[in-house]
Amino acid sequence: MQRKLLLYLYSTPNIVGSVLGLSGMGLFFAGLIEQFWLLIVIGMYAVGAVGWPRQKRVELETETGLQLNELKPALDKLFKSVRRNLTADVVAKLSSVVELLSYTIEKSADASVASNTFHVVSNMVTNYLPNTLQSYLNLPPAYRRMHVVKGNKTAKDLLIDQLTILEEEMKILVEDLHKQDVKDMVAHGQFLQTKFKTPDFF
Repeated sequence: MQRKLLLYLYSTPNIVGSVLGLSGMGLFFAGLIEQFWLLIVIGMYAVGAVGWPRQKRVELETETGLQLNELKPALDKLFKSVRRNLTADVVAKLSSVVELLSYTIEKSADASVASNTFHVVSNMVTNYLPNTLQSYLNLPPAYRRMHVVKGNKTAKDLLIDQLTILEEEMKILVEDLHKQDVKDMVAHGQFLQTKFKTPDFF
């Protein structure tokens, strides 16, 4: 209940309704409206809160069981579907992650490394990355940017932190691929799976 109330307070319909309601209060204090001023203010709020379109829920495809040659198109599709709803700094970080994942997918075409990397990359493309982005995008835009979630950080800050961790770990995984260090690849893969299994921006 508290979470729903918080999200509504940050929602665009509530913000628009509040602006209209405050405009009504301004008219009252300016002496332009007197009778039924309270009903007018409430009505103006309702016009914004009810009339403004609700945020559509984002449902990112998380198709499982993809073959290796299907992962790159699925990753590109995911990136294109979310980039228009993200700020420039988040897009830049996500773009770096996508490039590293794409490179890893290409390297995994080599049969000698495929079994060591395919499971990790597949989960990232079809599960962990889309789930993280979906959880974030389903928050009201104002909440993402303004509400402090934990450690003086907003949901946007936390998303960038998570993408940065993924970026750095993918860089290490790429290095391990070049060195064919199977043991380290497995260790980093397990870390990534644990880190991104349950995204939470509350």
